[in-house]
Amino acid sequence: MRRFTVLSGLTVLLLGLTGAAAAATAPASADVCTGVVQITDLAFDPPTSAAGHSSTATMTAQNCTTQPVPATTTWLGRFVGAAGVPAGCPVLDPIGRPTSFPAAGRITQSTTYLVLGSCTASALQLTVRITGAGGAVLAERTATLPLRPTPTCAVTYEVPSQWPGTFFAMVTVANTGATPVDGWTLTFDFPDGQRLVSIFSAIGSQSGATVTATNVSYNGTIQPGSRVQFGFYGNWRSRNTAPTTFTLNGSTCATG
Repeated sequence: MRRFTVLSGLTVLLLGLTGAAAAATAPASADVCTGVVQITDLAFDPPTSAAGHSSTATMTAQNCTTQPVPATTTWLGRFVGAAGVPAGCPVLDPIGRPTSFPAAGRITQSTTYLVLGSCTASALQLTVRITGAGGAVLAERTATLPLRPTPTCAVTYEVPSQWPGTFFAMVTVANTGATPVDGWTLTFDFPDGQRLVSIFSAIGSQSGATVTATNVSYNGTIQPGSRVQFGFYGNWRSRNTAPTTFTLNGSTCATG
């Protein structure tokens, strides 16, 4: 079953809900199943996400009795932030689903949440509630999906020329945020023991595997939507694998 949440006539979130009932087997002796139904696990995969990405929450629940139990499973999600409802995030409708627990059986259900690119929340909080006849709450569990900040910079690393033991690299730093970058320092790690030899359009240094490049007088400001470039020569030995993580003024950048 697929469900769309609509806000002001615009589709903003797609939720895919799946579920399955396991065979009617009793829980392992190490588990303590109490009450009528018990939620034994609720977790996100991946365990963190970011705007523009998705994560799947999976819930496992156990029937603690030897009789079938008709119930309703309700998924209640909401985005949270430092203060109030975070900007750019939709209000999530509850998702209710009739569920039939076989005698001593186990149920697994999953829901995929897509975080809008405009969402500024710090986390998605999800509560799964199982209710029985008359609306009585049989079990309830909450899980939190931390959301990483959206990168405000993007770095492209290219090696247009390489010779035995020597290479030339170009680095492009783009400001993808909404405010100017006034003075910048970019850091990255060489993965294969490469060494920085000389650099232009930046001031460079290396400590261990870590390279630090700082702006010069004429390229210290990067306006939103703009970019700067610098190049350098380096030495390599057996391999010359490109760095994978770049940090601008302490913030991790997207790569591409």
